[in-house]
Amino acid sequence: MKKNSIFTIVALAFTAFGILSCSDEVSSVWPDNKVSPNVPLAEWGISMDDVAKRMEGYVTLSQTNNSLLYTDGNTSKQTYAFLFTNNQLSASSVVMPSKDLSVYTGAYNHIGLIGTKDVYTNTNLNTITTLYPAIDADNTLCAVGFLPIETDTYEELEIPVLTTNEPKIIDYSSVEVSGSATGLQADDSFGIIFGNESSLSDGVKLKSTEIGDCSFTLTQLEIGKTYYFCTYADAGDITYLGQILSFIIPSPNISVTTGASENITSNSVTINGSADISLDYESEYEYGFFLNTSGNPSKSNYVIDVKPDITQTKNFKANVSNLQDNTTYYYCAYVRCGEGYFYGSTKSFSTPKATKGILAGHEWVDLGLPSGLKWATCNVGATSPWRCGDYYAWGETYTKYSYSSDNYPYGNTNSHSYNIPYDISGTSYDVARTLWGSTWRMPTFSEIRELYYYCSFSWEYYNGIYGAWMTGQNGNSIFLPAGGGIGKGFTGSNGTSVAGQGTYGRYWSATMAYKQNWNEVKYLFFKQEGISLTSYVLGSYSDTNTNGFNGLLVRPVTK
Repeated sequence: MKKNSIFTIVALAFTAFGILSCSDEVSSVWPDNKVSPNVPLAEWGISMDDVAKRMEGYVTLSQTNNSLLYTDGNTSKQTYAFLFTNNQLSASSVVMPSKDLSVYTGAYNHIGLIGTKDVYTNTNLNTITTLYPAIDADNTLCAVGFLPIETDTYEELEIPVLTTNEPKIIDYSSVEVSGSATGLQADDSFGIIFGNESSLSDGVKLKSTEIGDCSFTLTQLEIGKTYYFCTYADAGDITYLGQILSFIIPSPNISVTTGASENITSNSVTINGSADISLDYESEYEYGFFLNTSGNPSKSNYVIDVKPDITQTKNFKANVSNLQDNTTYYYCAYVRCGEGYFYGSTKSFSTPKATKGILAGHEWVDLGLPSGLKWATCNVGATSPWRCGDYYAWGETYTKYSYSSDNYPYGNTNSHSYNIPYDISGTSYDVARTLWGSTWRMPTFSEIRELYYYCSFSWEYYNGIYGAWMTGQNGNSIFLPAGGGIGKGFTGSNGTSVAGQGTYGRYWSATMAYKQNWNEVKYLFFKQEGISLTSYVLGSYSDTNTNGFNGLLVRPVTK
């Protein structure tokens, strides 16, 4: 800013109960004891001219915009106070300083300057006709005019004129704020301060690229929240503030209804909603649904946010997929307008327990067994339920040309080791876990027993091969093709060819019967006459075992 002149200031002091005058000319009428805030200073014979004389040399009365200006040229060691009140001055026309003036109480408007490097102006100063004293809590006269406690110099500066324009609401999340400034130099900065506090202590400066007029569009504002803003100017070490204004983003007239849920499956649902919308400002809006499993879904705690598939004039619906089975979900319809969300009531639905599904690329079926175990629809190595798939020796995870005791690594002859667990389900010896991954594994013999006891058996011809349909009490079923087996102990097999395909089925369990020779392992057997846990006497409840080096089929299971 331009410096007009520099004055030398004489240091003054004041007592606890009054103010020592800086001029004999006004000391006789200046009150130096406790006073009442309700008595105008004029009753002591103090006029505006007296105030002007008292402030002479310390405060400049600007003739260009009728404002009082305080500044100093040696701010590093100054403490100042300037206070006066006028009960005829409306609060909206007062620019309060961003300092704590709460000590000055009473039903009066206060104009104050405290501290260093701050300038506050009040327009329409010439309209003040009655001047009242500013007092503290015990009615001690604090100050009328300006009193430096310690000072060296004073710089008279040309002050800017800042104008804060009324805000213009654009839509339900945007507002245009603007202002202007005169009396600034080219190297001064100018713009808008914007924040949530009325003092703008948290304000963010939006700097204009040009001196003069500025305009900014504030976006992503919250509905119903109060915001504050004003023009500012940075001139050297001094910040000038214009009038602080405020605005509130209005709320649109939106009513949302959460509708019913329908078409519920174990992993999907269709939900409905409707809305009545009346807008005073042109604004984009969208429909949607929030879902979670904890209750009262909203923007802050939703698990699923889904947009409608069908939107009519006021009704909308969405198809939600990839849900968890046997789970209760809470949902509500919403409309988003600007940054505001308008909700319908919360409703709920529960997905039934899934009876079919896909795990790691392989299909499973729930047969309604007491354990809740799910059986795969295909054998390991097969791509369809009616295909036999691959044959494996027990504990091996690869196919081979010949199945015999000579190339079986887990026997106790020919220097082979039989250091293998009795139960290999889910271990590194489990071909289902190794090749299918996830939680797939070979069934234990007790789980094969459960299949035997809780499912009905039916021998049928299916897509080119005979086999067993195993139907659970819930009506779901799996097909086990009669794939026979490979091994020298099987009639018709020399250890390299399949015997009994289409005639009987042999399926490994993960359970060893005992370790002897090449290990004896339990398995499931069936043929046209029926299904059994023994290959010798159908219908018998005794277990059936076979050598682990034979090649049998594997049907995986999972929880």
